[in-house]
Amino acid sequence: MHFLDIIFPKFCVGCGTIGSYICFACRRKIAPILPSETRCPMCGKQAFGGTTHPYCKTKYSVDGLVSFFHYFGPIKKAIKAGKYRYVSHIISFCVAESWKYPHLQAAFEDLQSYRIVAIPLHPKRLRERGYNQAELFANSLAVCTGLSVHANTLQRIKHLPPQVDMNTRVERLTNMQDAFCVTSKTVPQQVLLVDDVFTTGATMRDACRALKSAGVKRVIGCSIAR
Repeated sequence: MHFLDIIFPKFCVGCGTIGSYICFACRRKIAPILPSETRCPMCGKQAFGGTTHPYCKTKYSVDGLVSFFHYFGPIKKAIKAGKYRYVSHIISFCVAESWKYPHLQAAFEDLQSYRIVAIPLHPKRLRERGYNQAELFANSLAVCTGLSVHANTLQRIKHLPPQVDMNTRVERLTNMQDAFCVTSKTVPQQVLLVDDVFTTGATMRDACRALKSAGVKRVIGCSIAR
């Protein structure tokens, strides 16, 4: 056991058992998203490989989506702990857990020319939290995939109510309109746009709009959970 684990022991977010963020018993409750369960990021209906349906595509739409786990049980609790309880290291734990599934590893085989861009927090919220969980996800994903992180590409220019406070899909989509802009002088041609959770896709859609308006040709979304 690491020395810091003795002073600041890890507790399972699922059952409270000491020793790990998710104990072996609770890991059995984790549900990876199977190839047969991939969805179009625009309409939410089944789509092979998570690719956006041709009839859902627009000039600024996300081109596909890779998500690791279903958003419930231990994974949901882990992500919330990372966001609201300052357990920042739990994000890298979730990424490492996803890499145990060969079909999730295989999802990145055709993305080697992409650059990772993290969904940013508004500066005010970043100061409150002290870190951006999407950036932690981006850095951990870079270690696993060998892809490069293209930092400081996006900026969140609106300080908005959290998406979790929105009750409907329409409210979430409206809340995120024109929330991002591109601040980097150069942008990659292909971007893997990462965030911790994909629900309605409102956040990722608006970030994608900003990226493609700045010259990015193709954007694939990526999230720990969906």
